[in-house]
Amino acid sequence: METIVHSDLALQGALIMSKNEADFPANPTLGTMIIKDYCIYAYIRIGSMDTWYPFSRATRSYVHVQGAPSSAWIVNHQLGTADVWFQVTDSTGNIVFVGKTDINENSFQLDFTTATVGRCVVVAPDTISVPQLNATEINVANSSVIINNSGVLINGSYALTAASIEQQIADAIATKDNSDEITEGTTNLYFTNSRARAAISVTDNGGDGSLSYNNTTGVISYTGPSASEVQSHFTSGTGIQITSGQIAVDNTIATVSSLNAEITRASNAESTLSSSISTEISNRTTAVSTVTTNLNTEVSRAQAAEASIAASVAALGNAFNYVGTLTGGATSGVAVDMNLQPTGNKDPGDYYRVTTAGYFKIGTGGTPFFANLNDGLVWNTSGGIDIIDNTDPTVYGTVNEVSVTGSIDTGFTVALHSAFSGRMTSVETTINTEITRATNAETTIAANVLVEKTRALAAESSLSSAILAETSRAQAAEASLATAVIDCGTY
Repeated sequence: METIVHSDLALQGALIMSKNEADFPANPTLGTMIIKDYCIYAYIRIGSMDTWYPFSRATRSYVHVQGAPSSAWIVNHQLGTADVWFQVTDSTGNIVFVGKTDINENSFQLDFTTATVGRCVVVAPDTISVPQLNATEINVANSSVIINNSGVLINGSYALTAASIEQQIADAIATKDNSDEITEGTTNLYFTNSRARAAISVTDNGGDGSLSYNNTTGVISYTGPSASEVQSHFTSGTGIQITSGQIAVDNTIATVSSLNAEITRASNAESTLSSSISTEISNRTTAVSTVTTNLNTEVSRAQAAEASIAASVAALGNAFNYVGTLTGGATSGVAVDMNLQPTGNKDPGDYYRVTTAGYFKIGTGGTPFFANLNDGLVWNTSGGIDIIDNTDPTVYGTVNEVSVTGSIDTGFTVALHSAFSGRMTSVETTINTEITRATNAETTIAANVLVEKTRALAAESSLSSAILAETSRAQAAEASLATAVIDCGTY
C-alpha cells in the first residue's frame, strides 16, 4: 500500500519504518528513504552527484557479563577497534559511569572503586556501503583528484591508461627502431671494421720465426724460422764438425813414432778410447735428446701460433646466424611478414640478406619498413628486426702464409696456407734426415773405434812376442859367450 502526501505532514508521535531492506532499490527517485542494515539512508543530491546518504551508522556490538565481583573488569570485545561506545549497568540495572583504559584494539579495562558485578554493552561503527553514484564529475580532496569522462585527473595531470601507455611506447619506438635512428652509446658501440680489427691483438712470445698483426688492415702475418735459426739449435761435439748446416766426421788416425811409445799409446789409447766412447755416446745421446726437445718445442710453438691465429680469427666469429635471403614487398600494402618465417629461424641473431629491395613488417598489424638491396635483417632480443647496412667487412690473409675464405654472410675460415705448411713439412723432414745421418755417423764411429782397438791389441801382442823372442836370443848368445870364455881358460 502506498500513501501519497501532497502537502506538509505533521506527526504528533513517532514515524516507525519497520522494514529492513536487504539491498538498495534499483532506479530510486530523489527523496527516497529506506532502512538497510538497520541504518537510515536517503537518496539525495549532493552538489552535482545523486547518491544514497546514510543518516546513521551501522554498528557492531558486544555484551560483557561480569558474574564474579571485581573492581577491574577485562572486556574482550574483539571488535577490531578502540573507537567504541560502551555503557555499564550494575546488578540492579542502574547505569554506572566508570573510566576505561584501552589494552589493545580488541579489549579494554574498566576500573571500579569497589568490587562490582553487572554488564557492559560495547558498540563499534561498521562499514557503510553506497551502491551507486550518478554524477558527471567527482571532486575529491579539494580538486586534488577529479574523476570525469576524460579519466582520472590527479593534481592537474591525467593518470595513464593502458591505451595511452601503449600509444606513448609506439610513438617512441617509431623513431628509434633501427641503428640509423638510435644514438650510439659510450659503452655498447656499433660494429665497424676498424673496431673489430682494433679488438684483435697478436703477441709474439719469442722463439724462431715471427708473428705480427696490422690492426689497420686486419692482416695477420707469420714468418717461419730461417735456416740460421734452425742451425743455431745444433752444436758440434767430439769427432763431429758442423759448418753452415753441413755435418762432417773427423776420421784422422794418429801414427806410432816408436815401439815403446806405441805400446804406451796403445795402452793409454785403449783406456782413453773406452772413456771417450762412453763420453761420446753420452754426448750424442744428450745432443739427440736436445735436438729432439728443441724440435718438439719449435713444432709445438708453431702449432700454438697456428692455434692462436685460428682462435683469434675464430673470435671474430659470425656476428649473426645466417639463414638465407628474402625478397621485399613491392609496396607497404604487400609488406613481407617476418613472423611467417619457420620456427627456429626467428631467434635473436638469425640473419637474412635482402636480394630485392622492398617492404617488410612483423606480424599482421605490424608497421611496414623498407630495406635496400643487400641490407641485412636480424632478429633482435626484443622480438624485433634490426636493419644492417649492406657494406660487407672483409678479412684478408697473408700471401703464402695465412689464407682466409668466406664472407660476412657465411662466416670466415682462416687456415695456414699450403705453401707455409709445405715449408714446415720440409723443415721437419730435413731435421729428421740430419738426426738419422748423425745416428749413422755415431754408429760408424763406434765401429771404427772397435777396429782401431782390435788393431792396437794385435800390435801389442806382436810386439810382446818380438820382445820375448829377442830376450831368448840374447840369453842364448850370453850362454854361448860364457861357454866360449870357459873354453879359452882351459888352455
